[in-house]
Amino acid sequence: MKSKSEQWRLFCLPRLWVGWSLKEFNTFLIAACLTALCMSVPVAAQRSAASLSGTVTDQSSAVIPKAHVTVTETATGVSTSAQANEQGYFVVSNLNAGSYKLHVEKAGFEGYERTGIVLQVGSPPRSM
Repeated sequence: MKSKSEQWRLFCLPRLWVGWSLKEFNTFLIAACLTALCMSVPVAAQRSAASLSGTVTDQSSAVIPKAHVTVTETATGVSTSAQANEQGYFVVSNLNAGSYKLHVEKAGFEGYERTGIVLQVGSPPRSM
């Protein structure tokens, strides 16, 4: 007959661990947690995207809502588009590091273009 403490221990542990001692189970649990922790660290370090954000305004600093924003990587010609919200704010995410050209347009307004925007991965978000 098993003691009450052994019966309680066997009742609390999942069936897979019934044959293990508490020390073996704790060792396995710690090893599993450390492995998961070590595997998650490189994932965060492999961040490879930059973003560009800003607020679209006219010459009098009035907000221009729903403007169409296009960001083009100058080396590859790949374009990514976004639309400003009601407050004129836009975000273009998942951009590769490199040099970009920004083009903003809205019906009834003169278009705006800016070149030489350099984005770097891991740097603070760049606002325009």
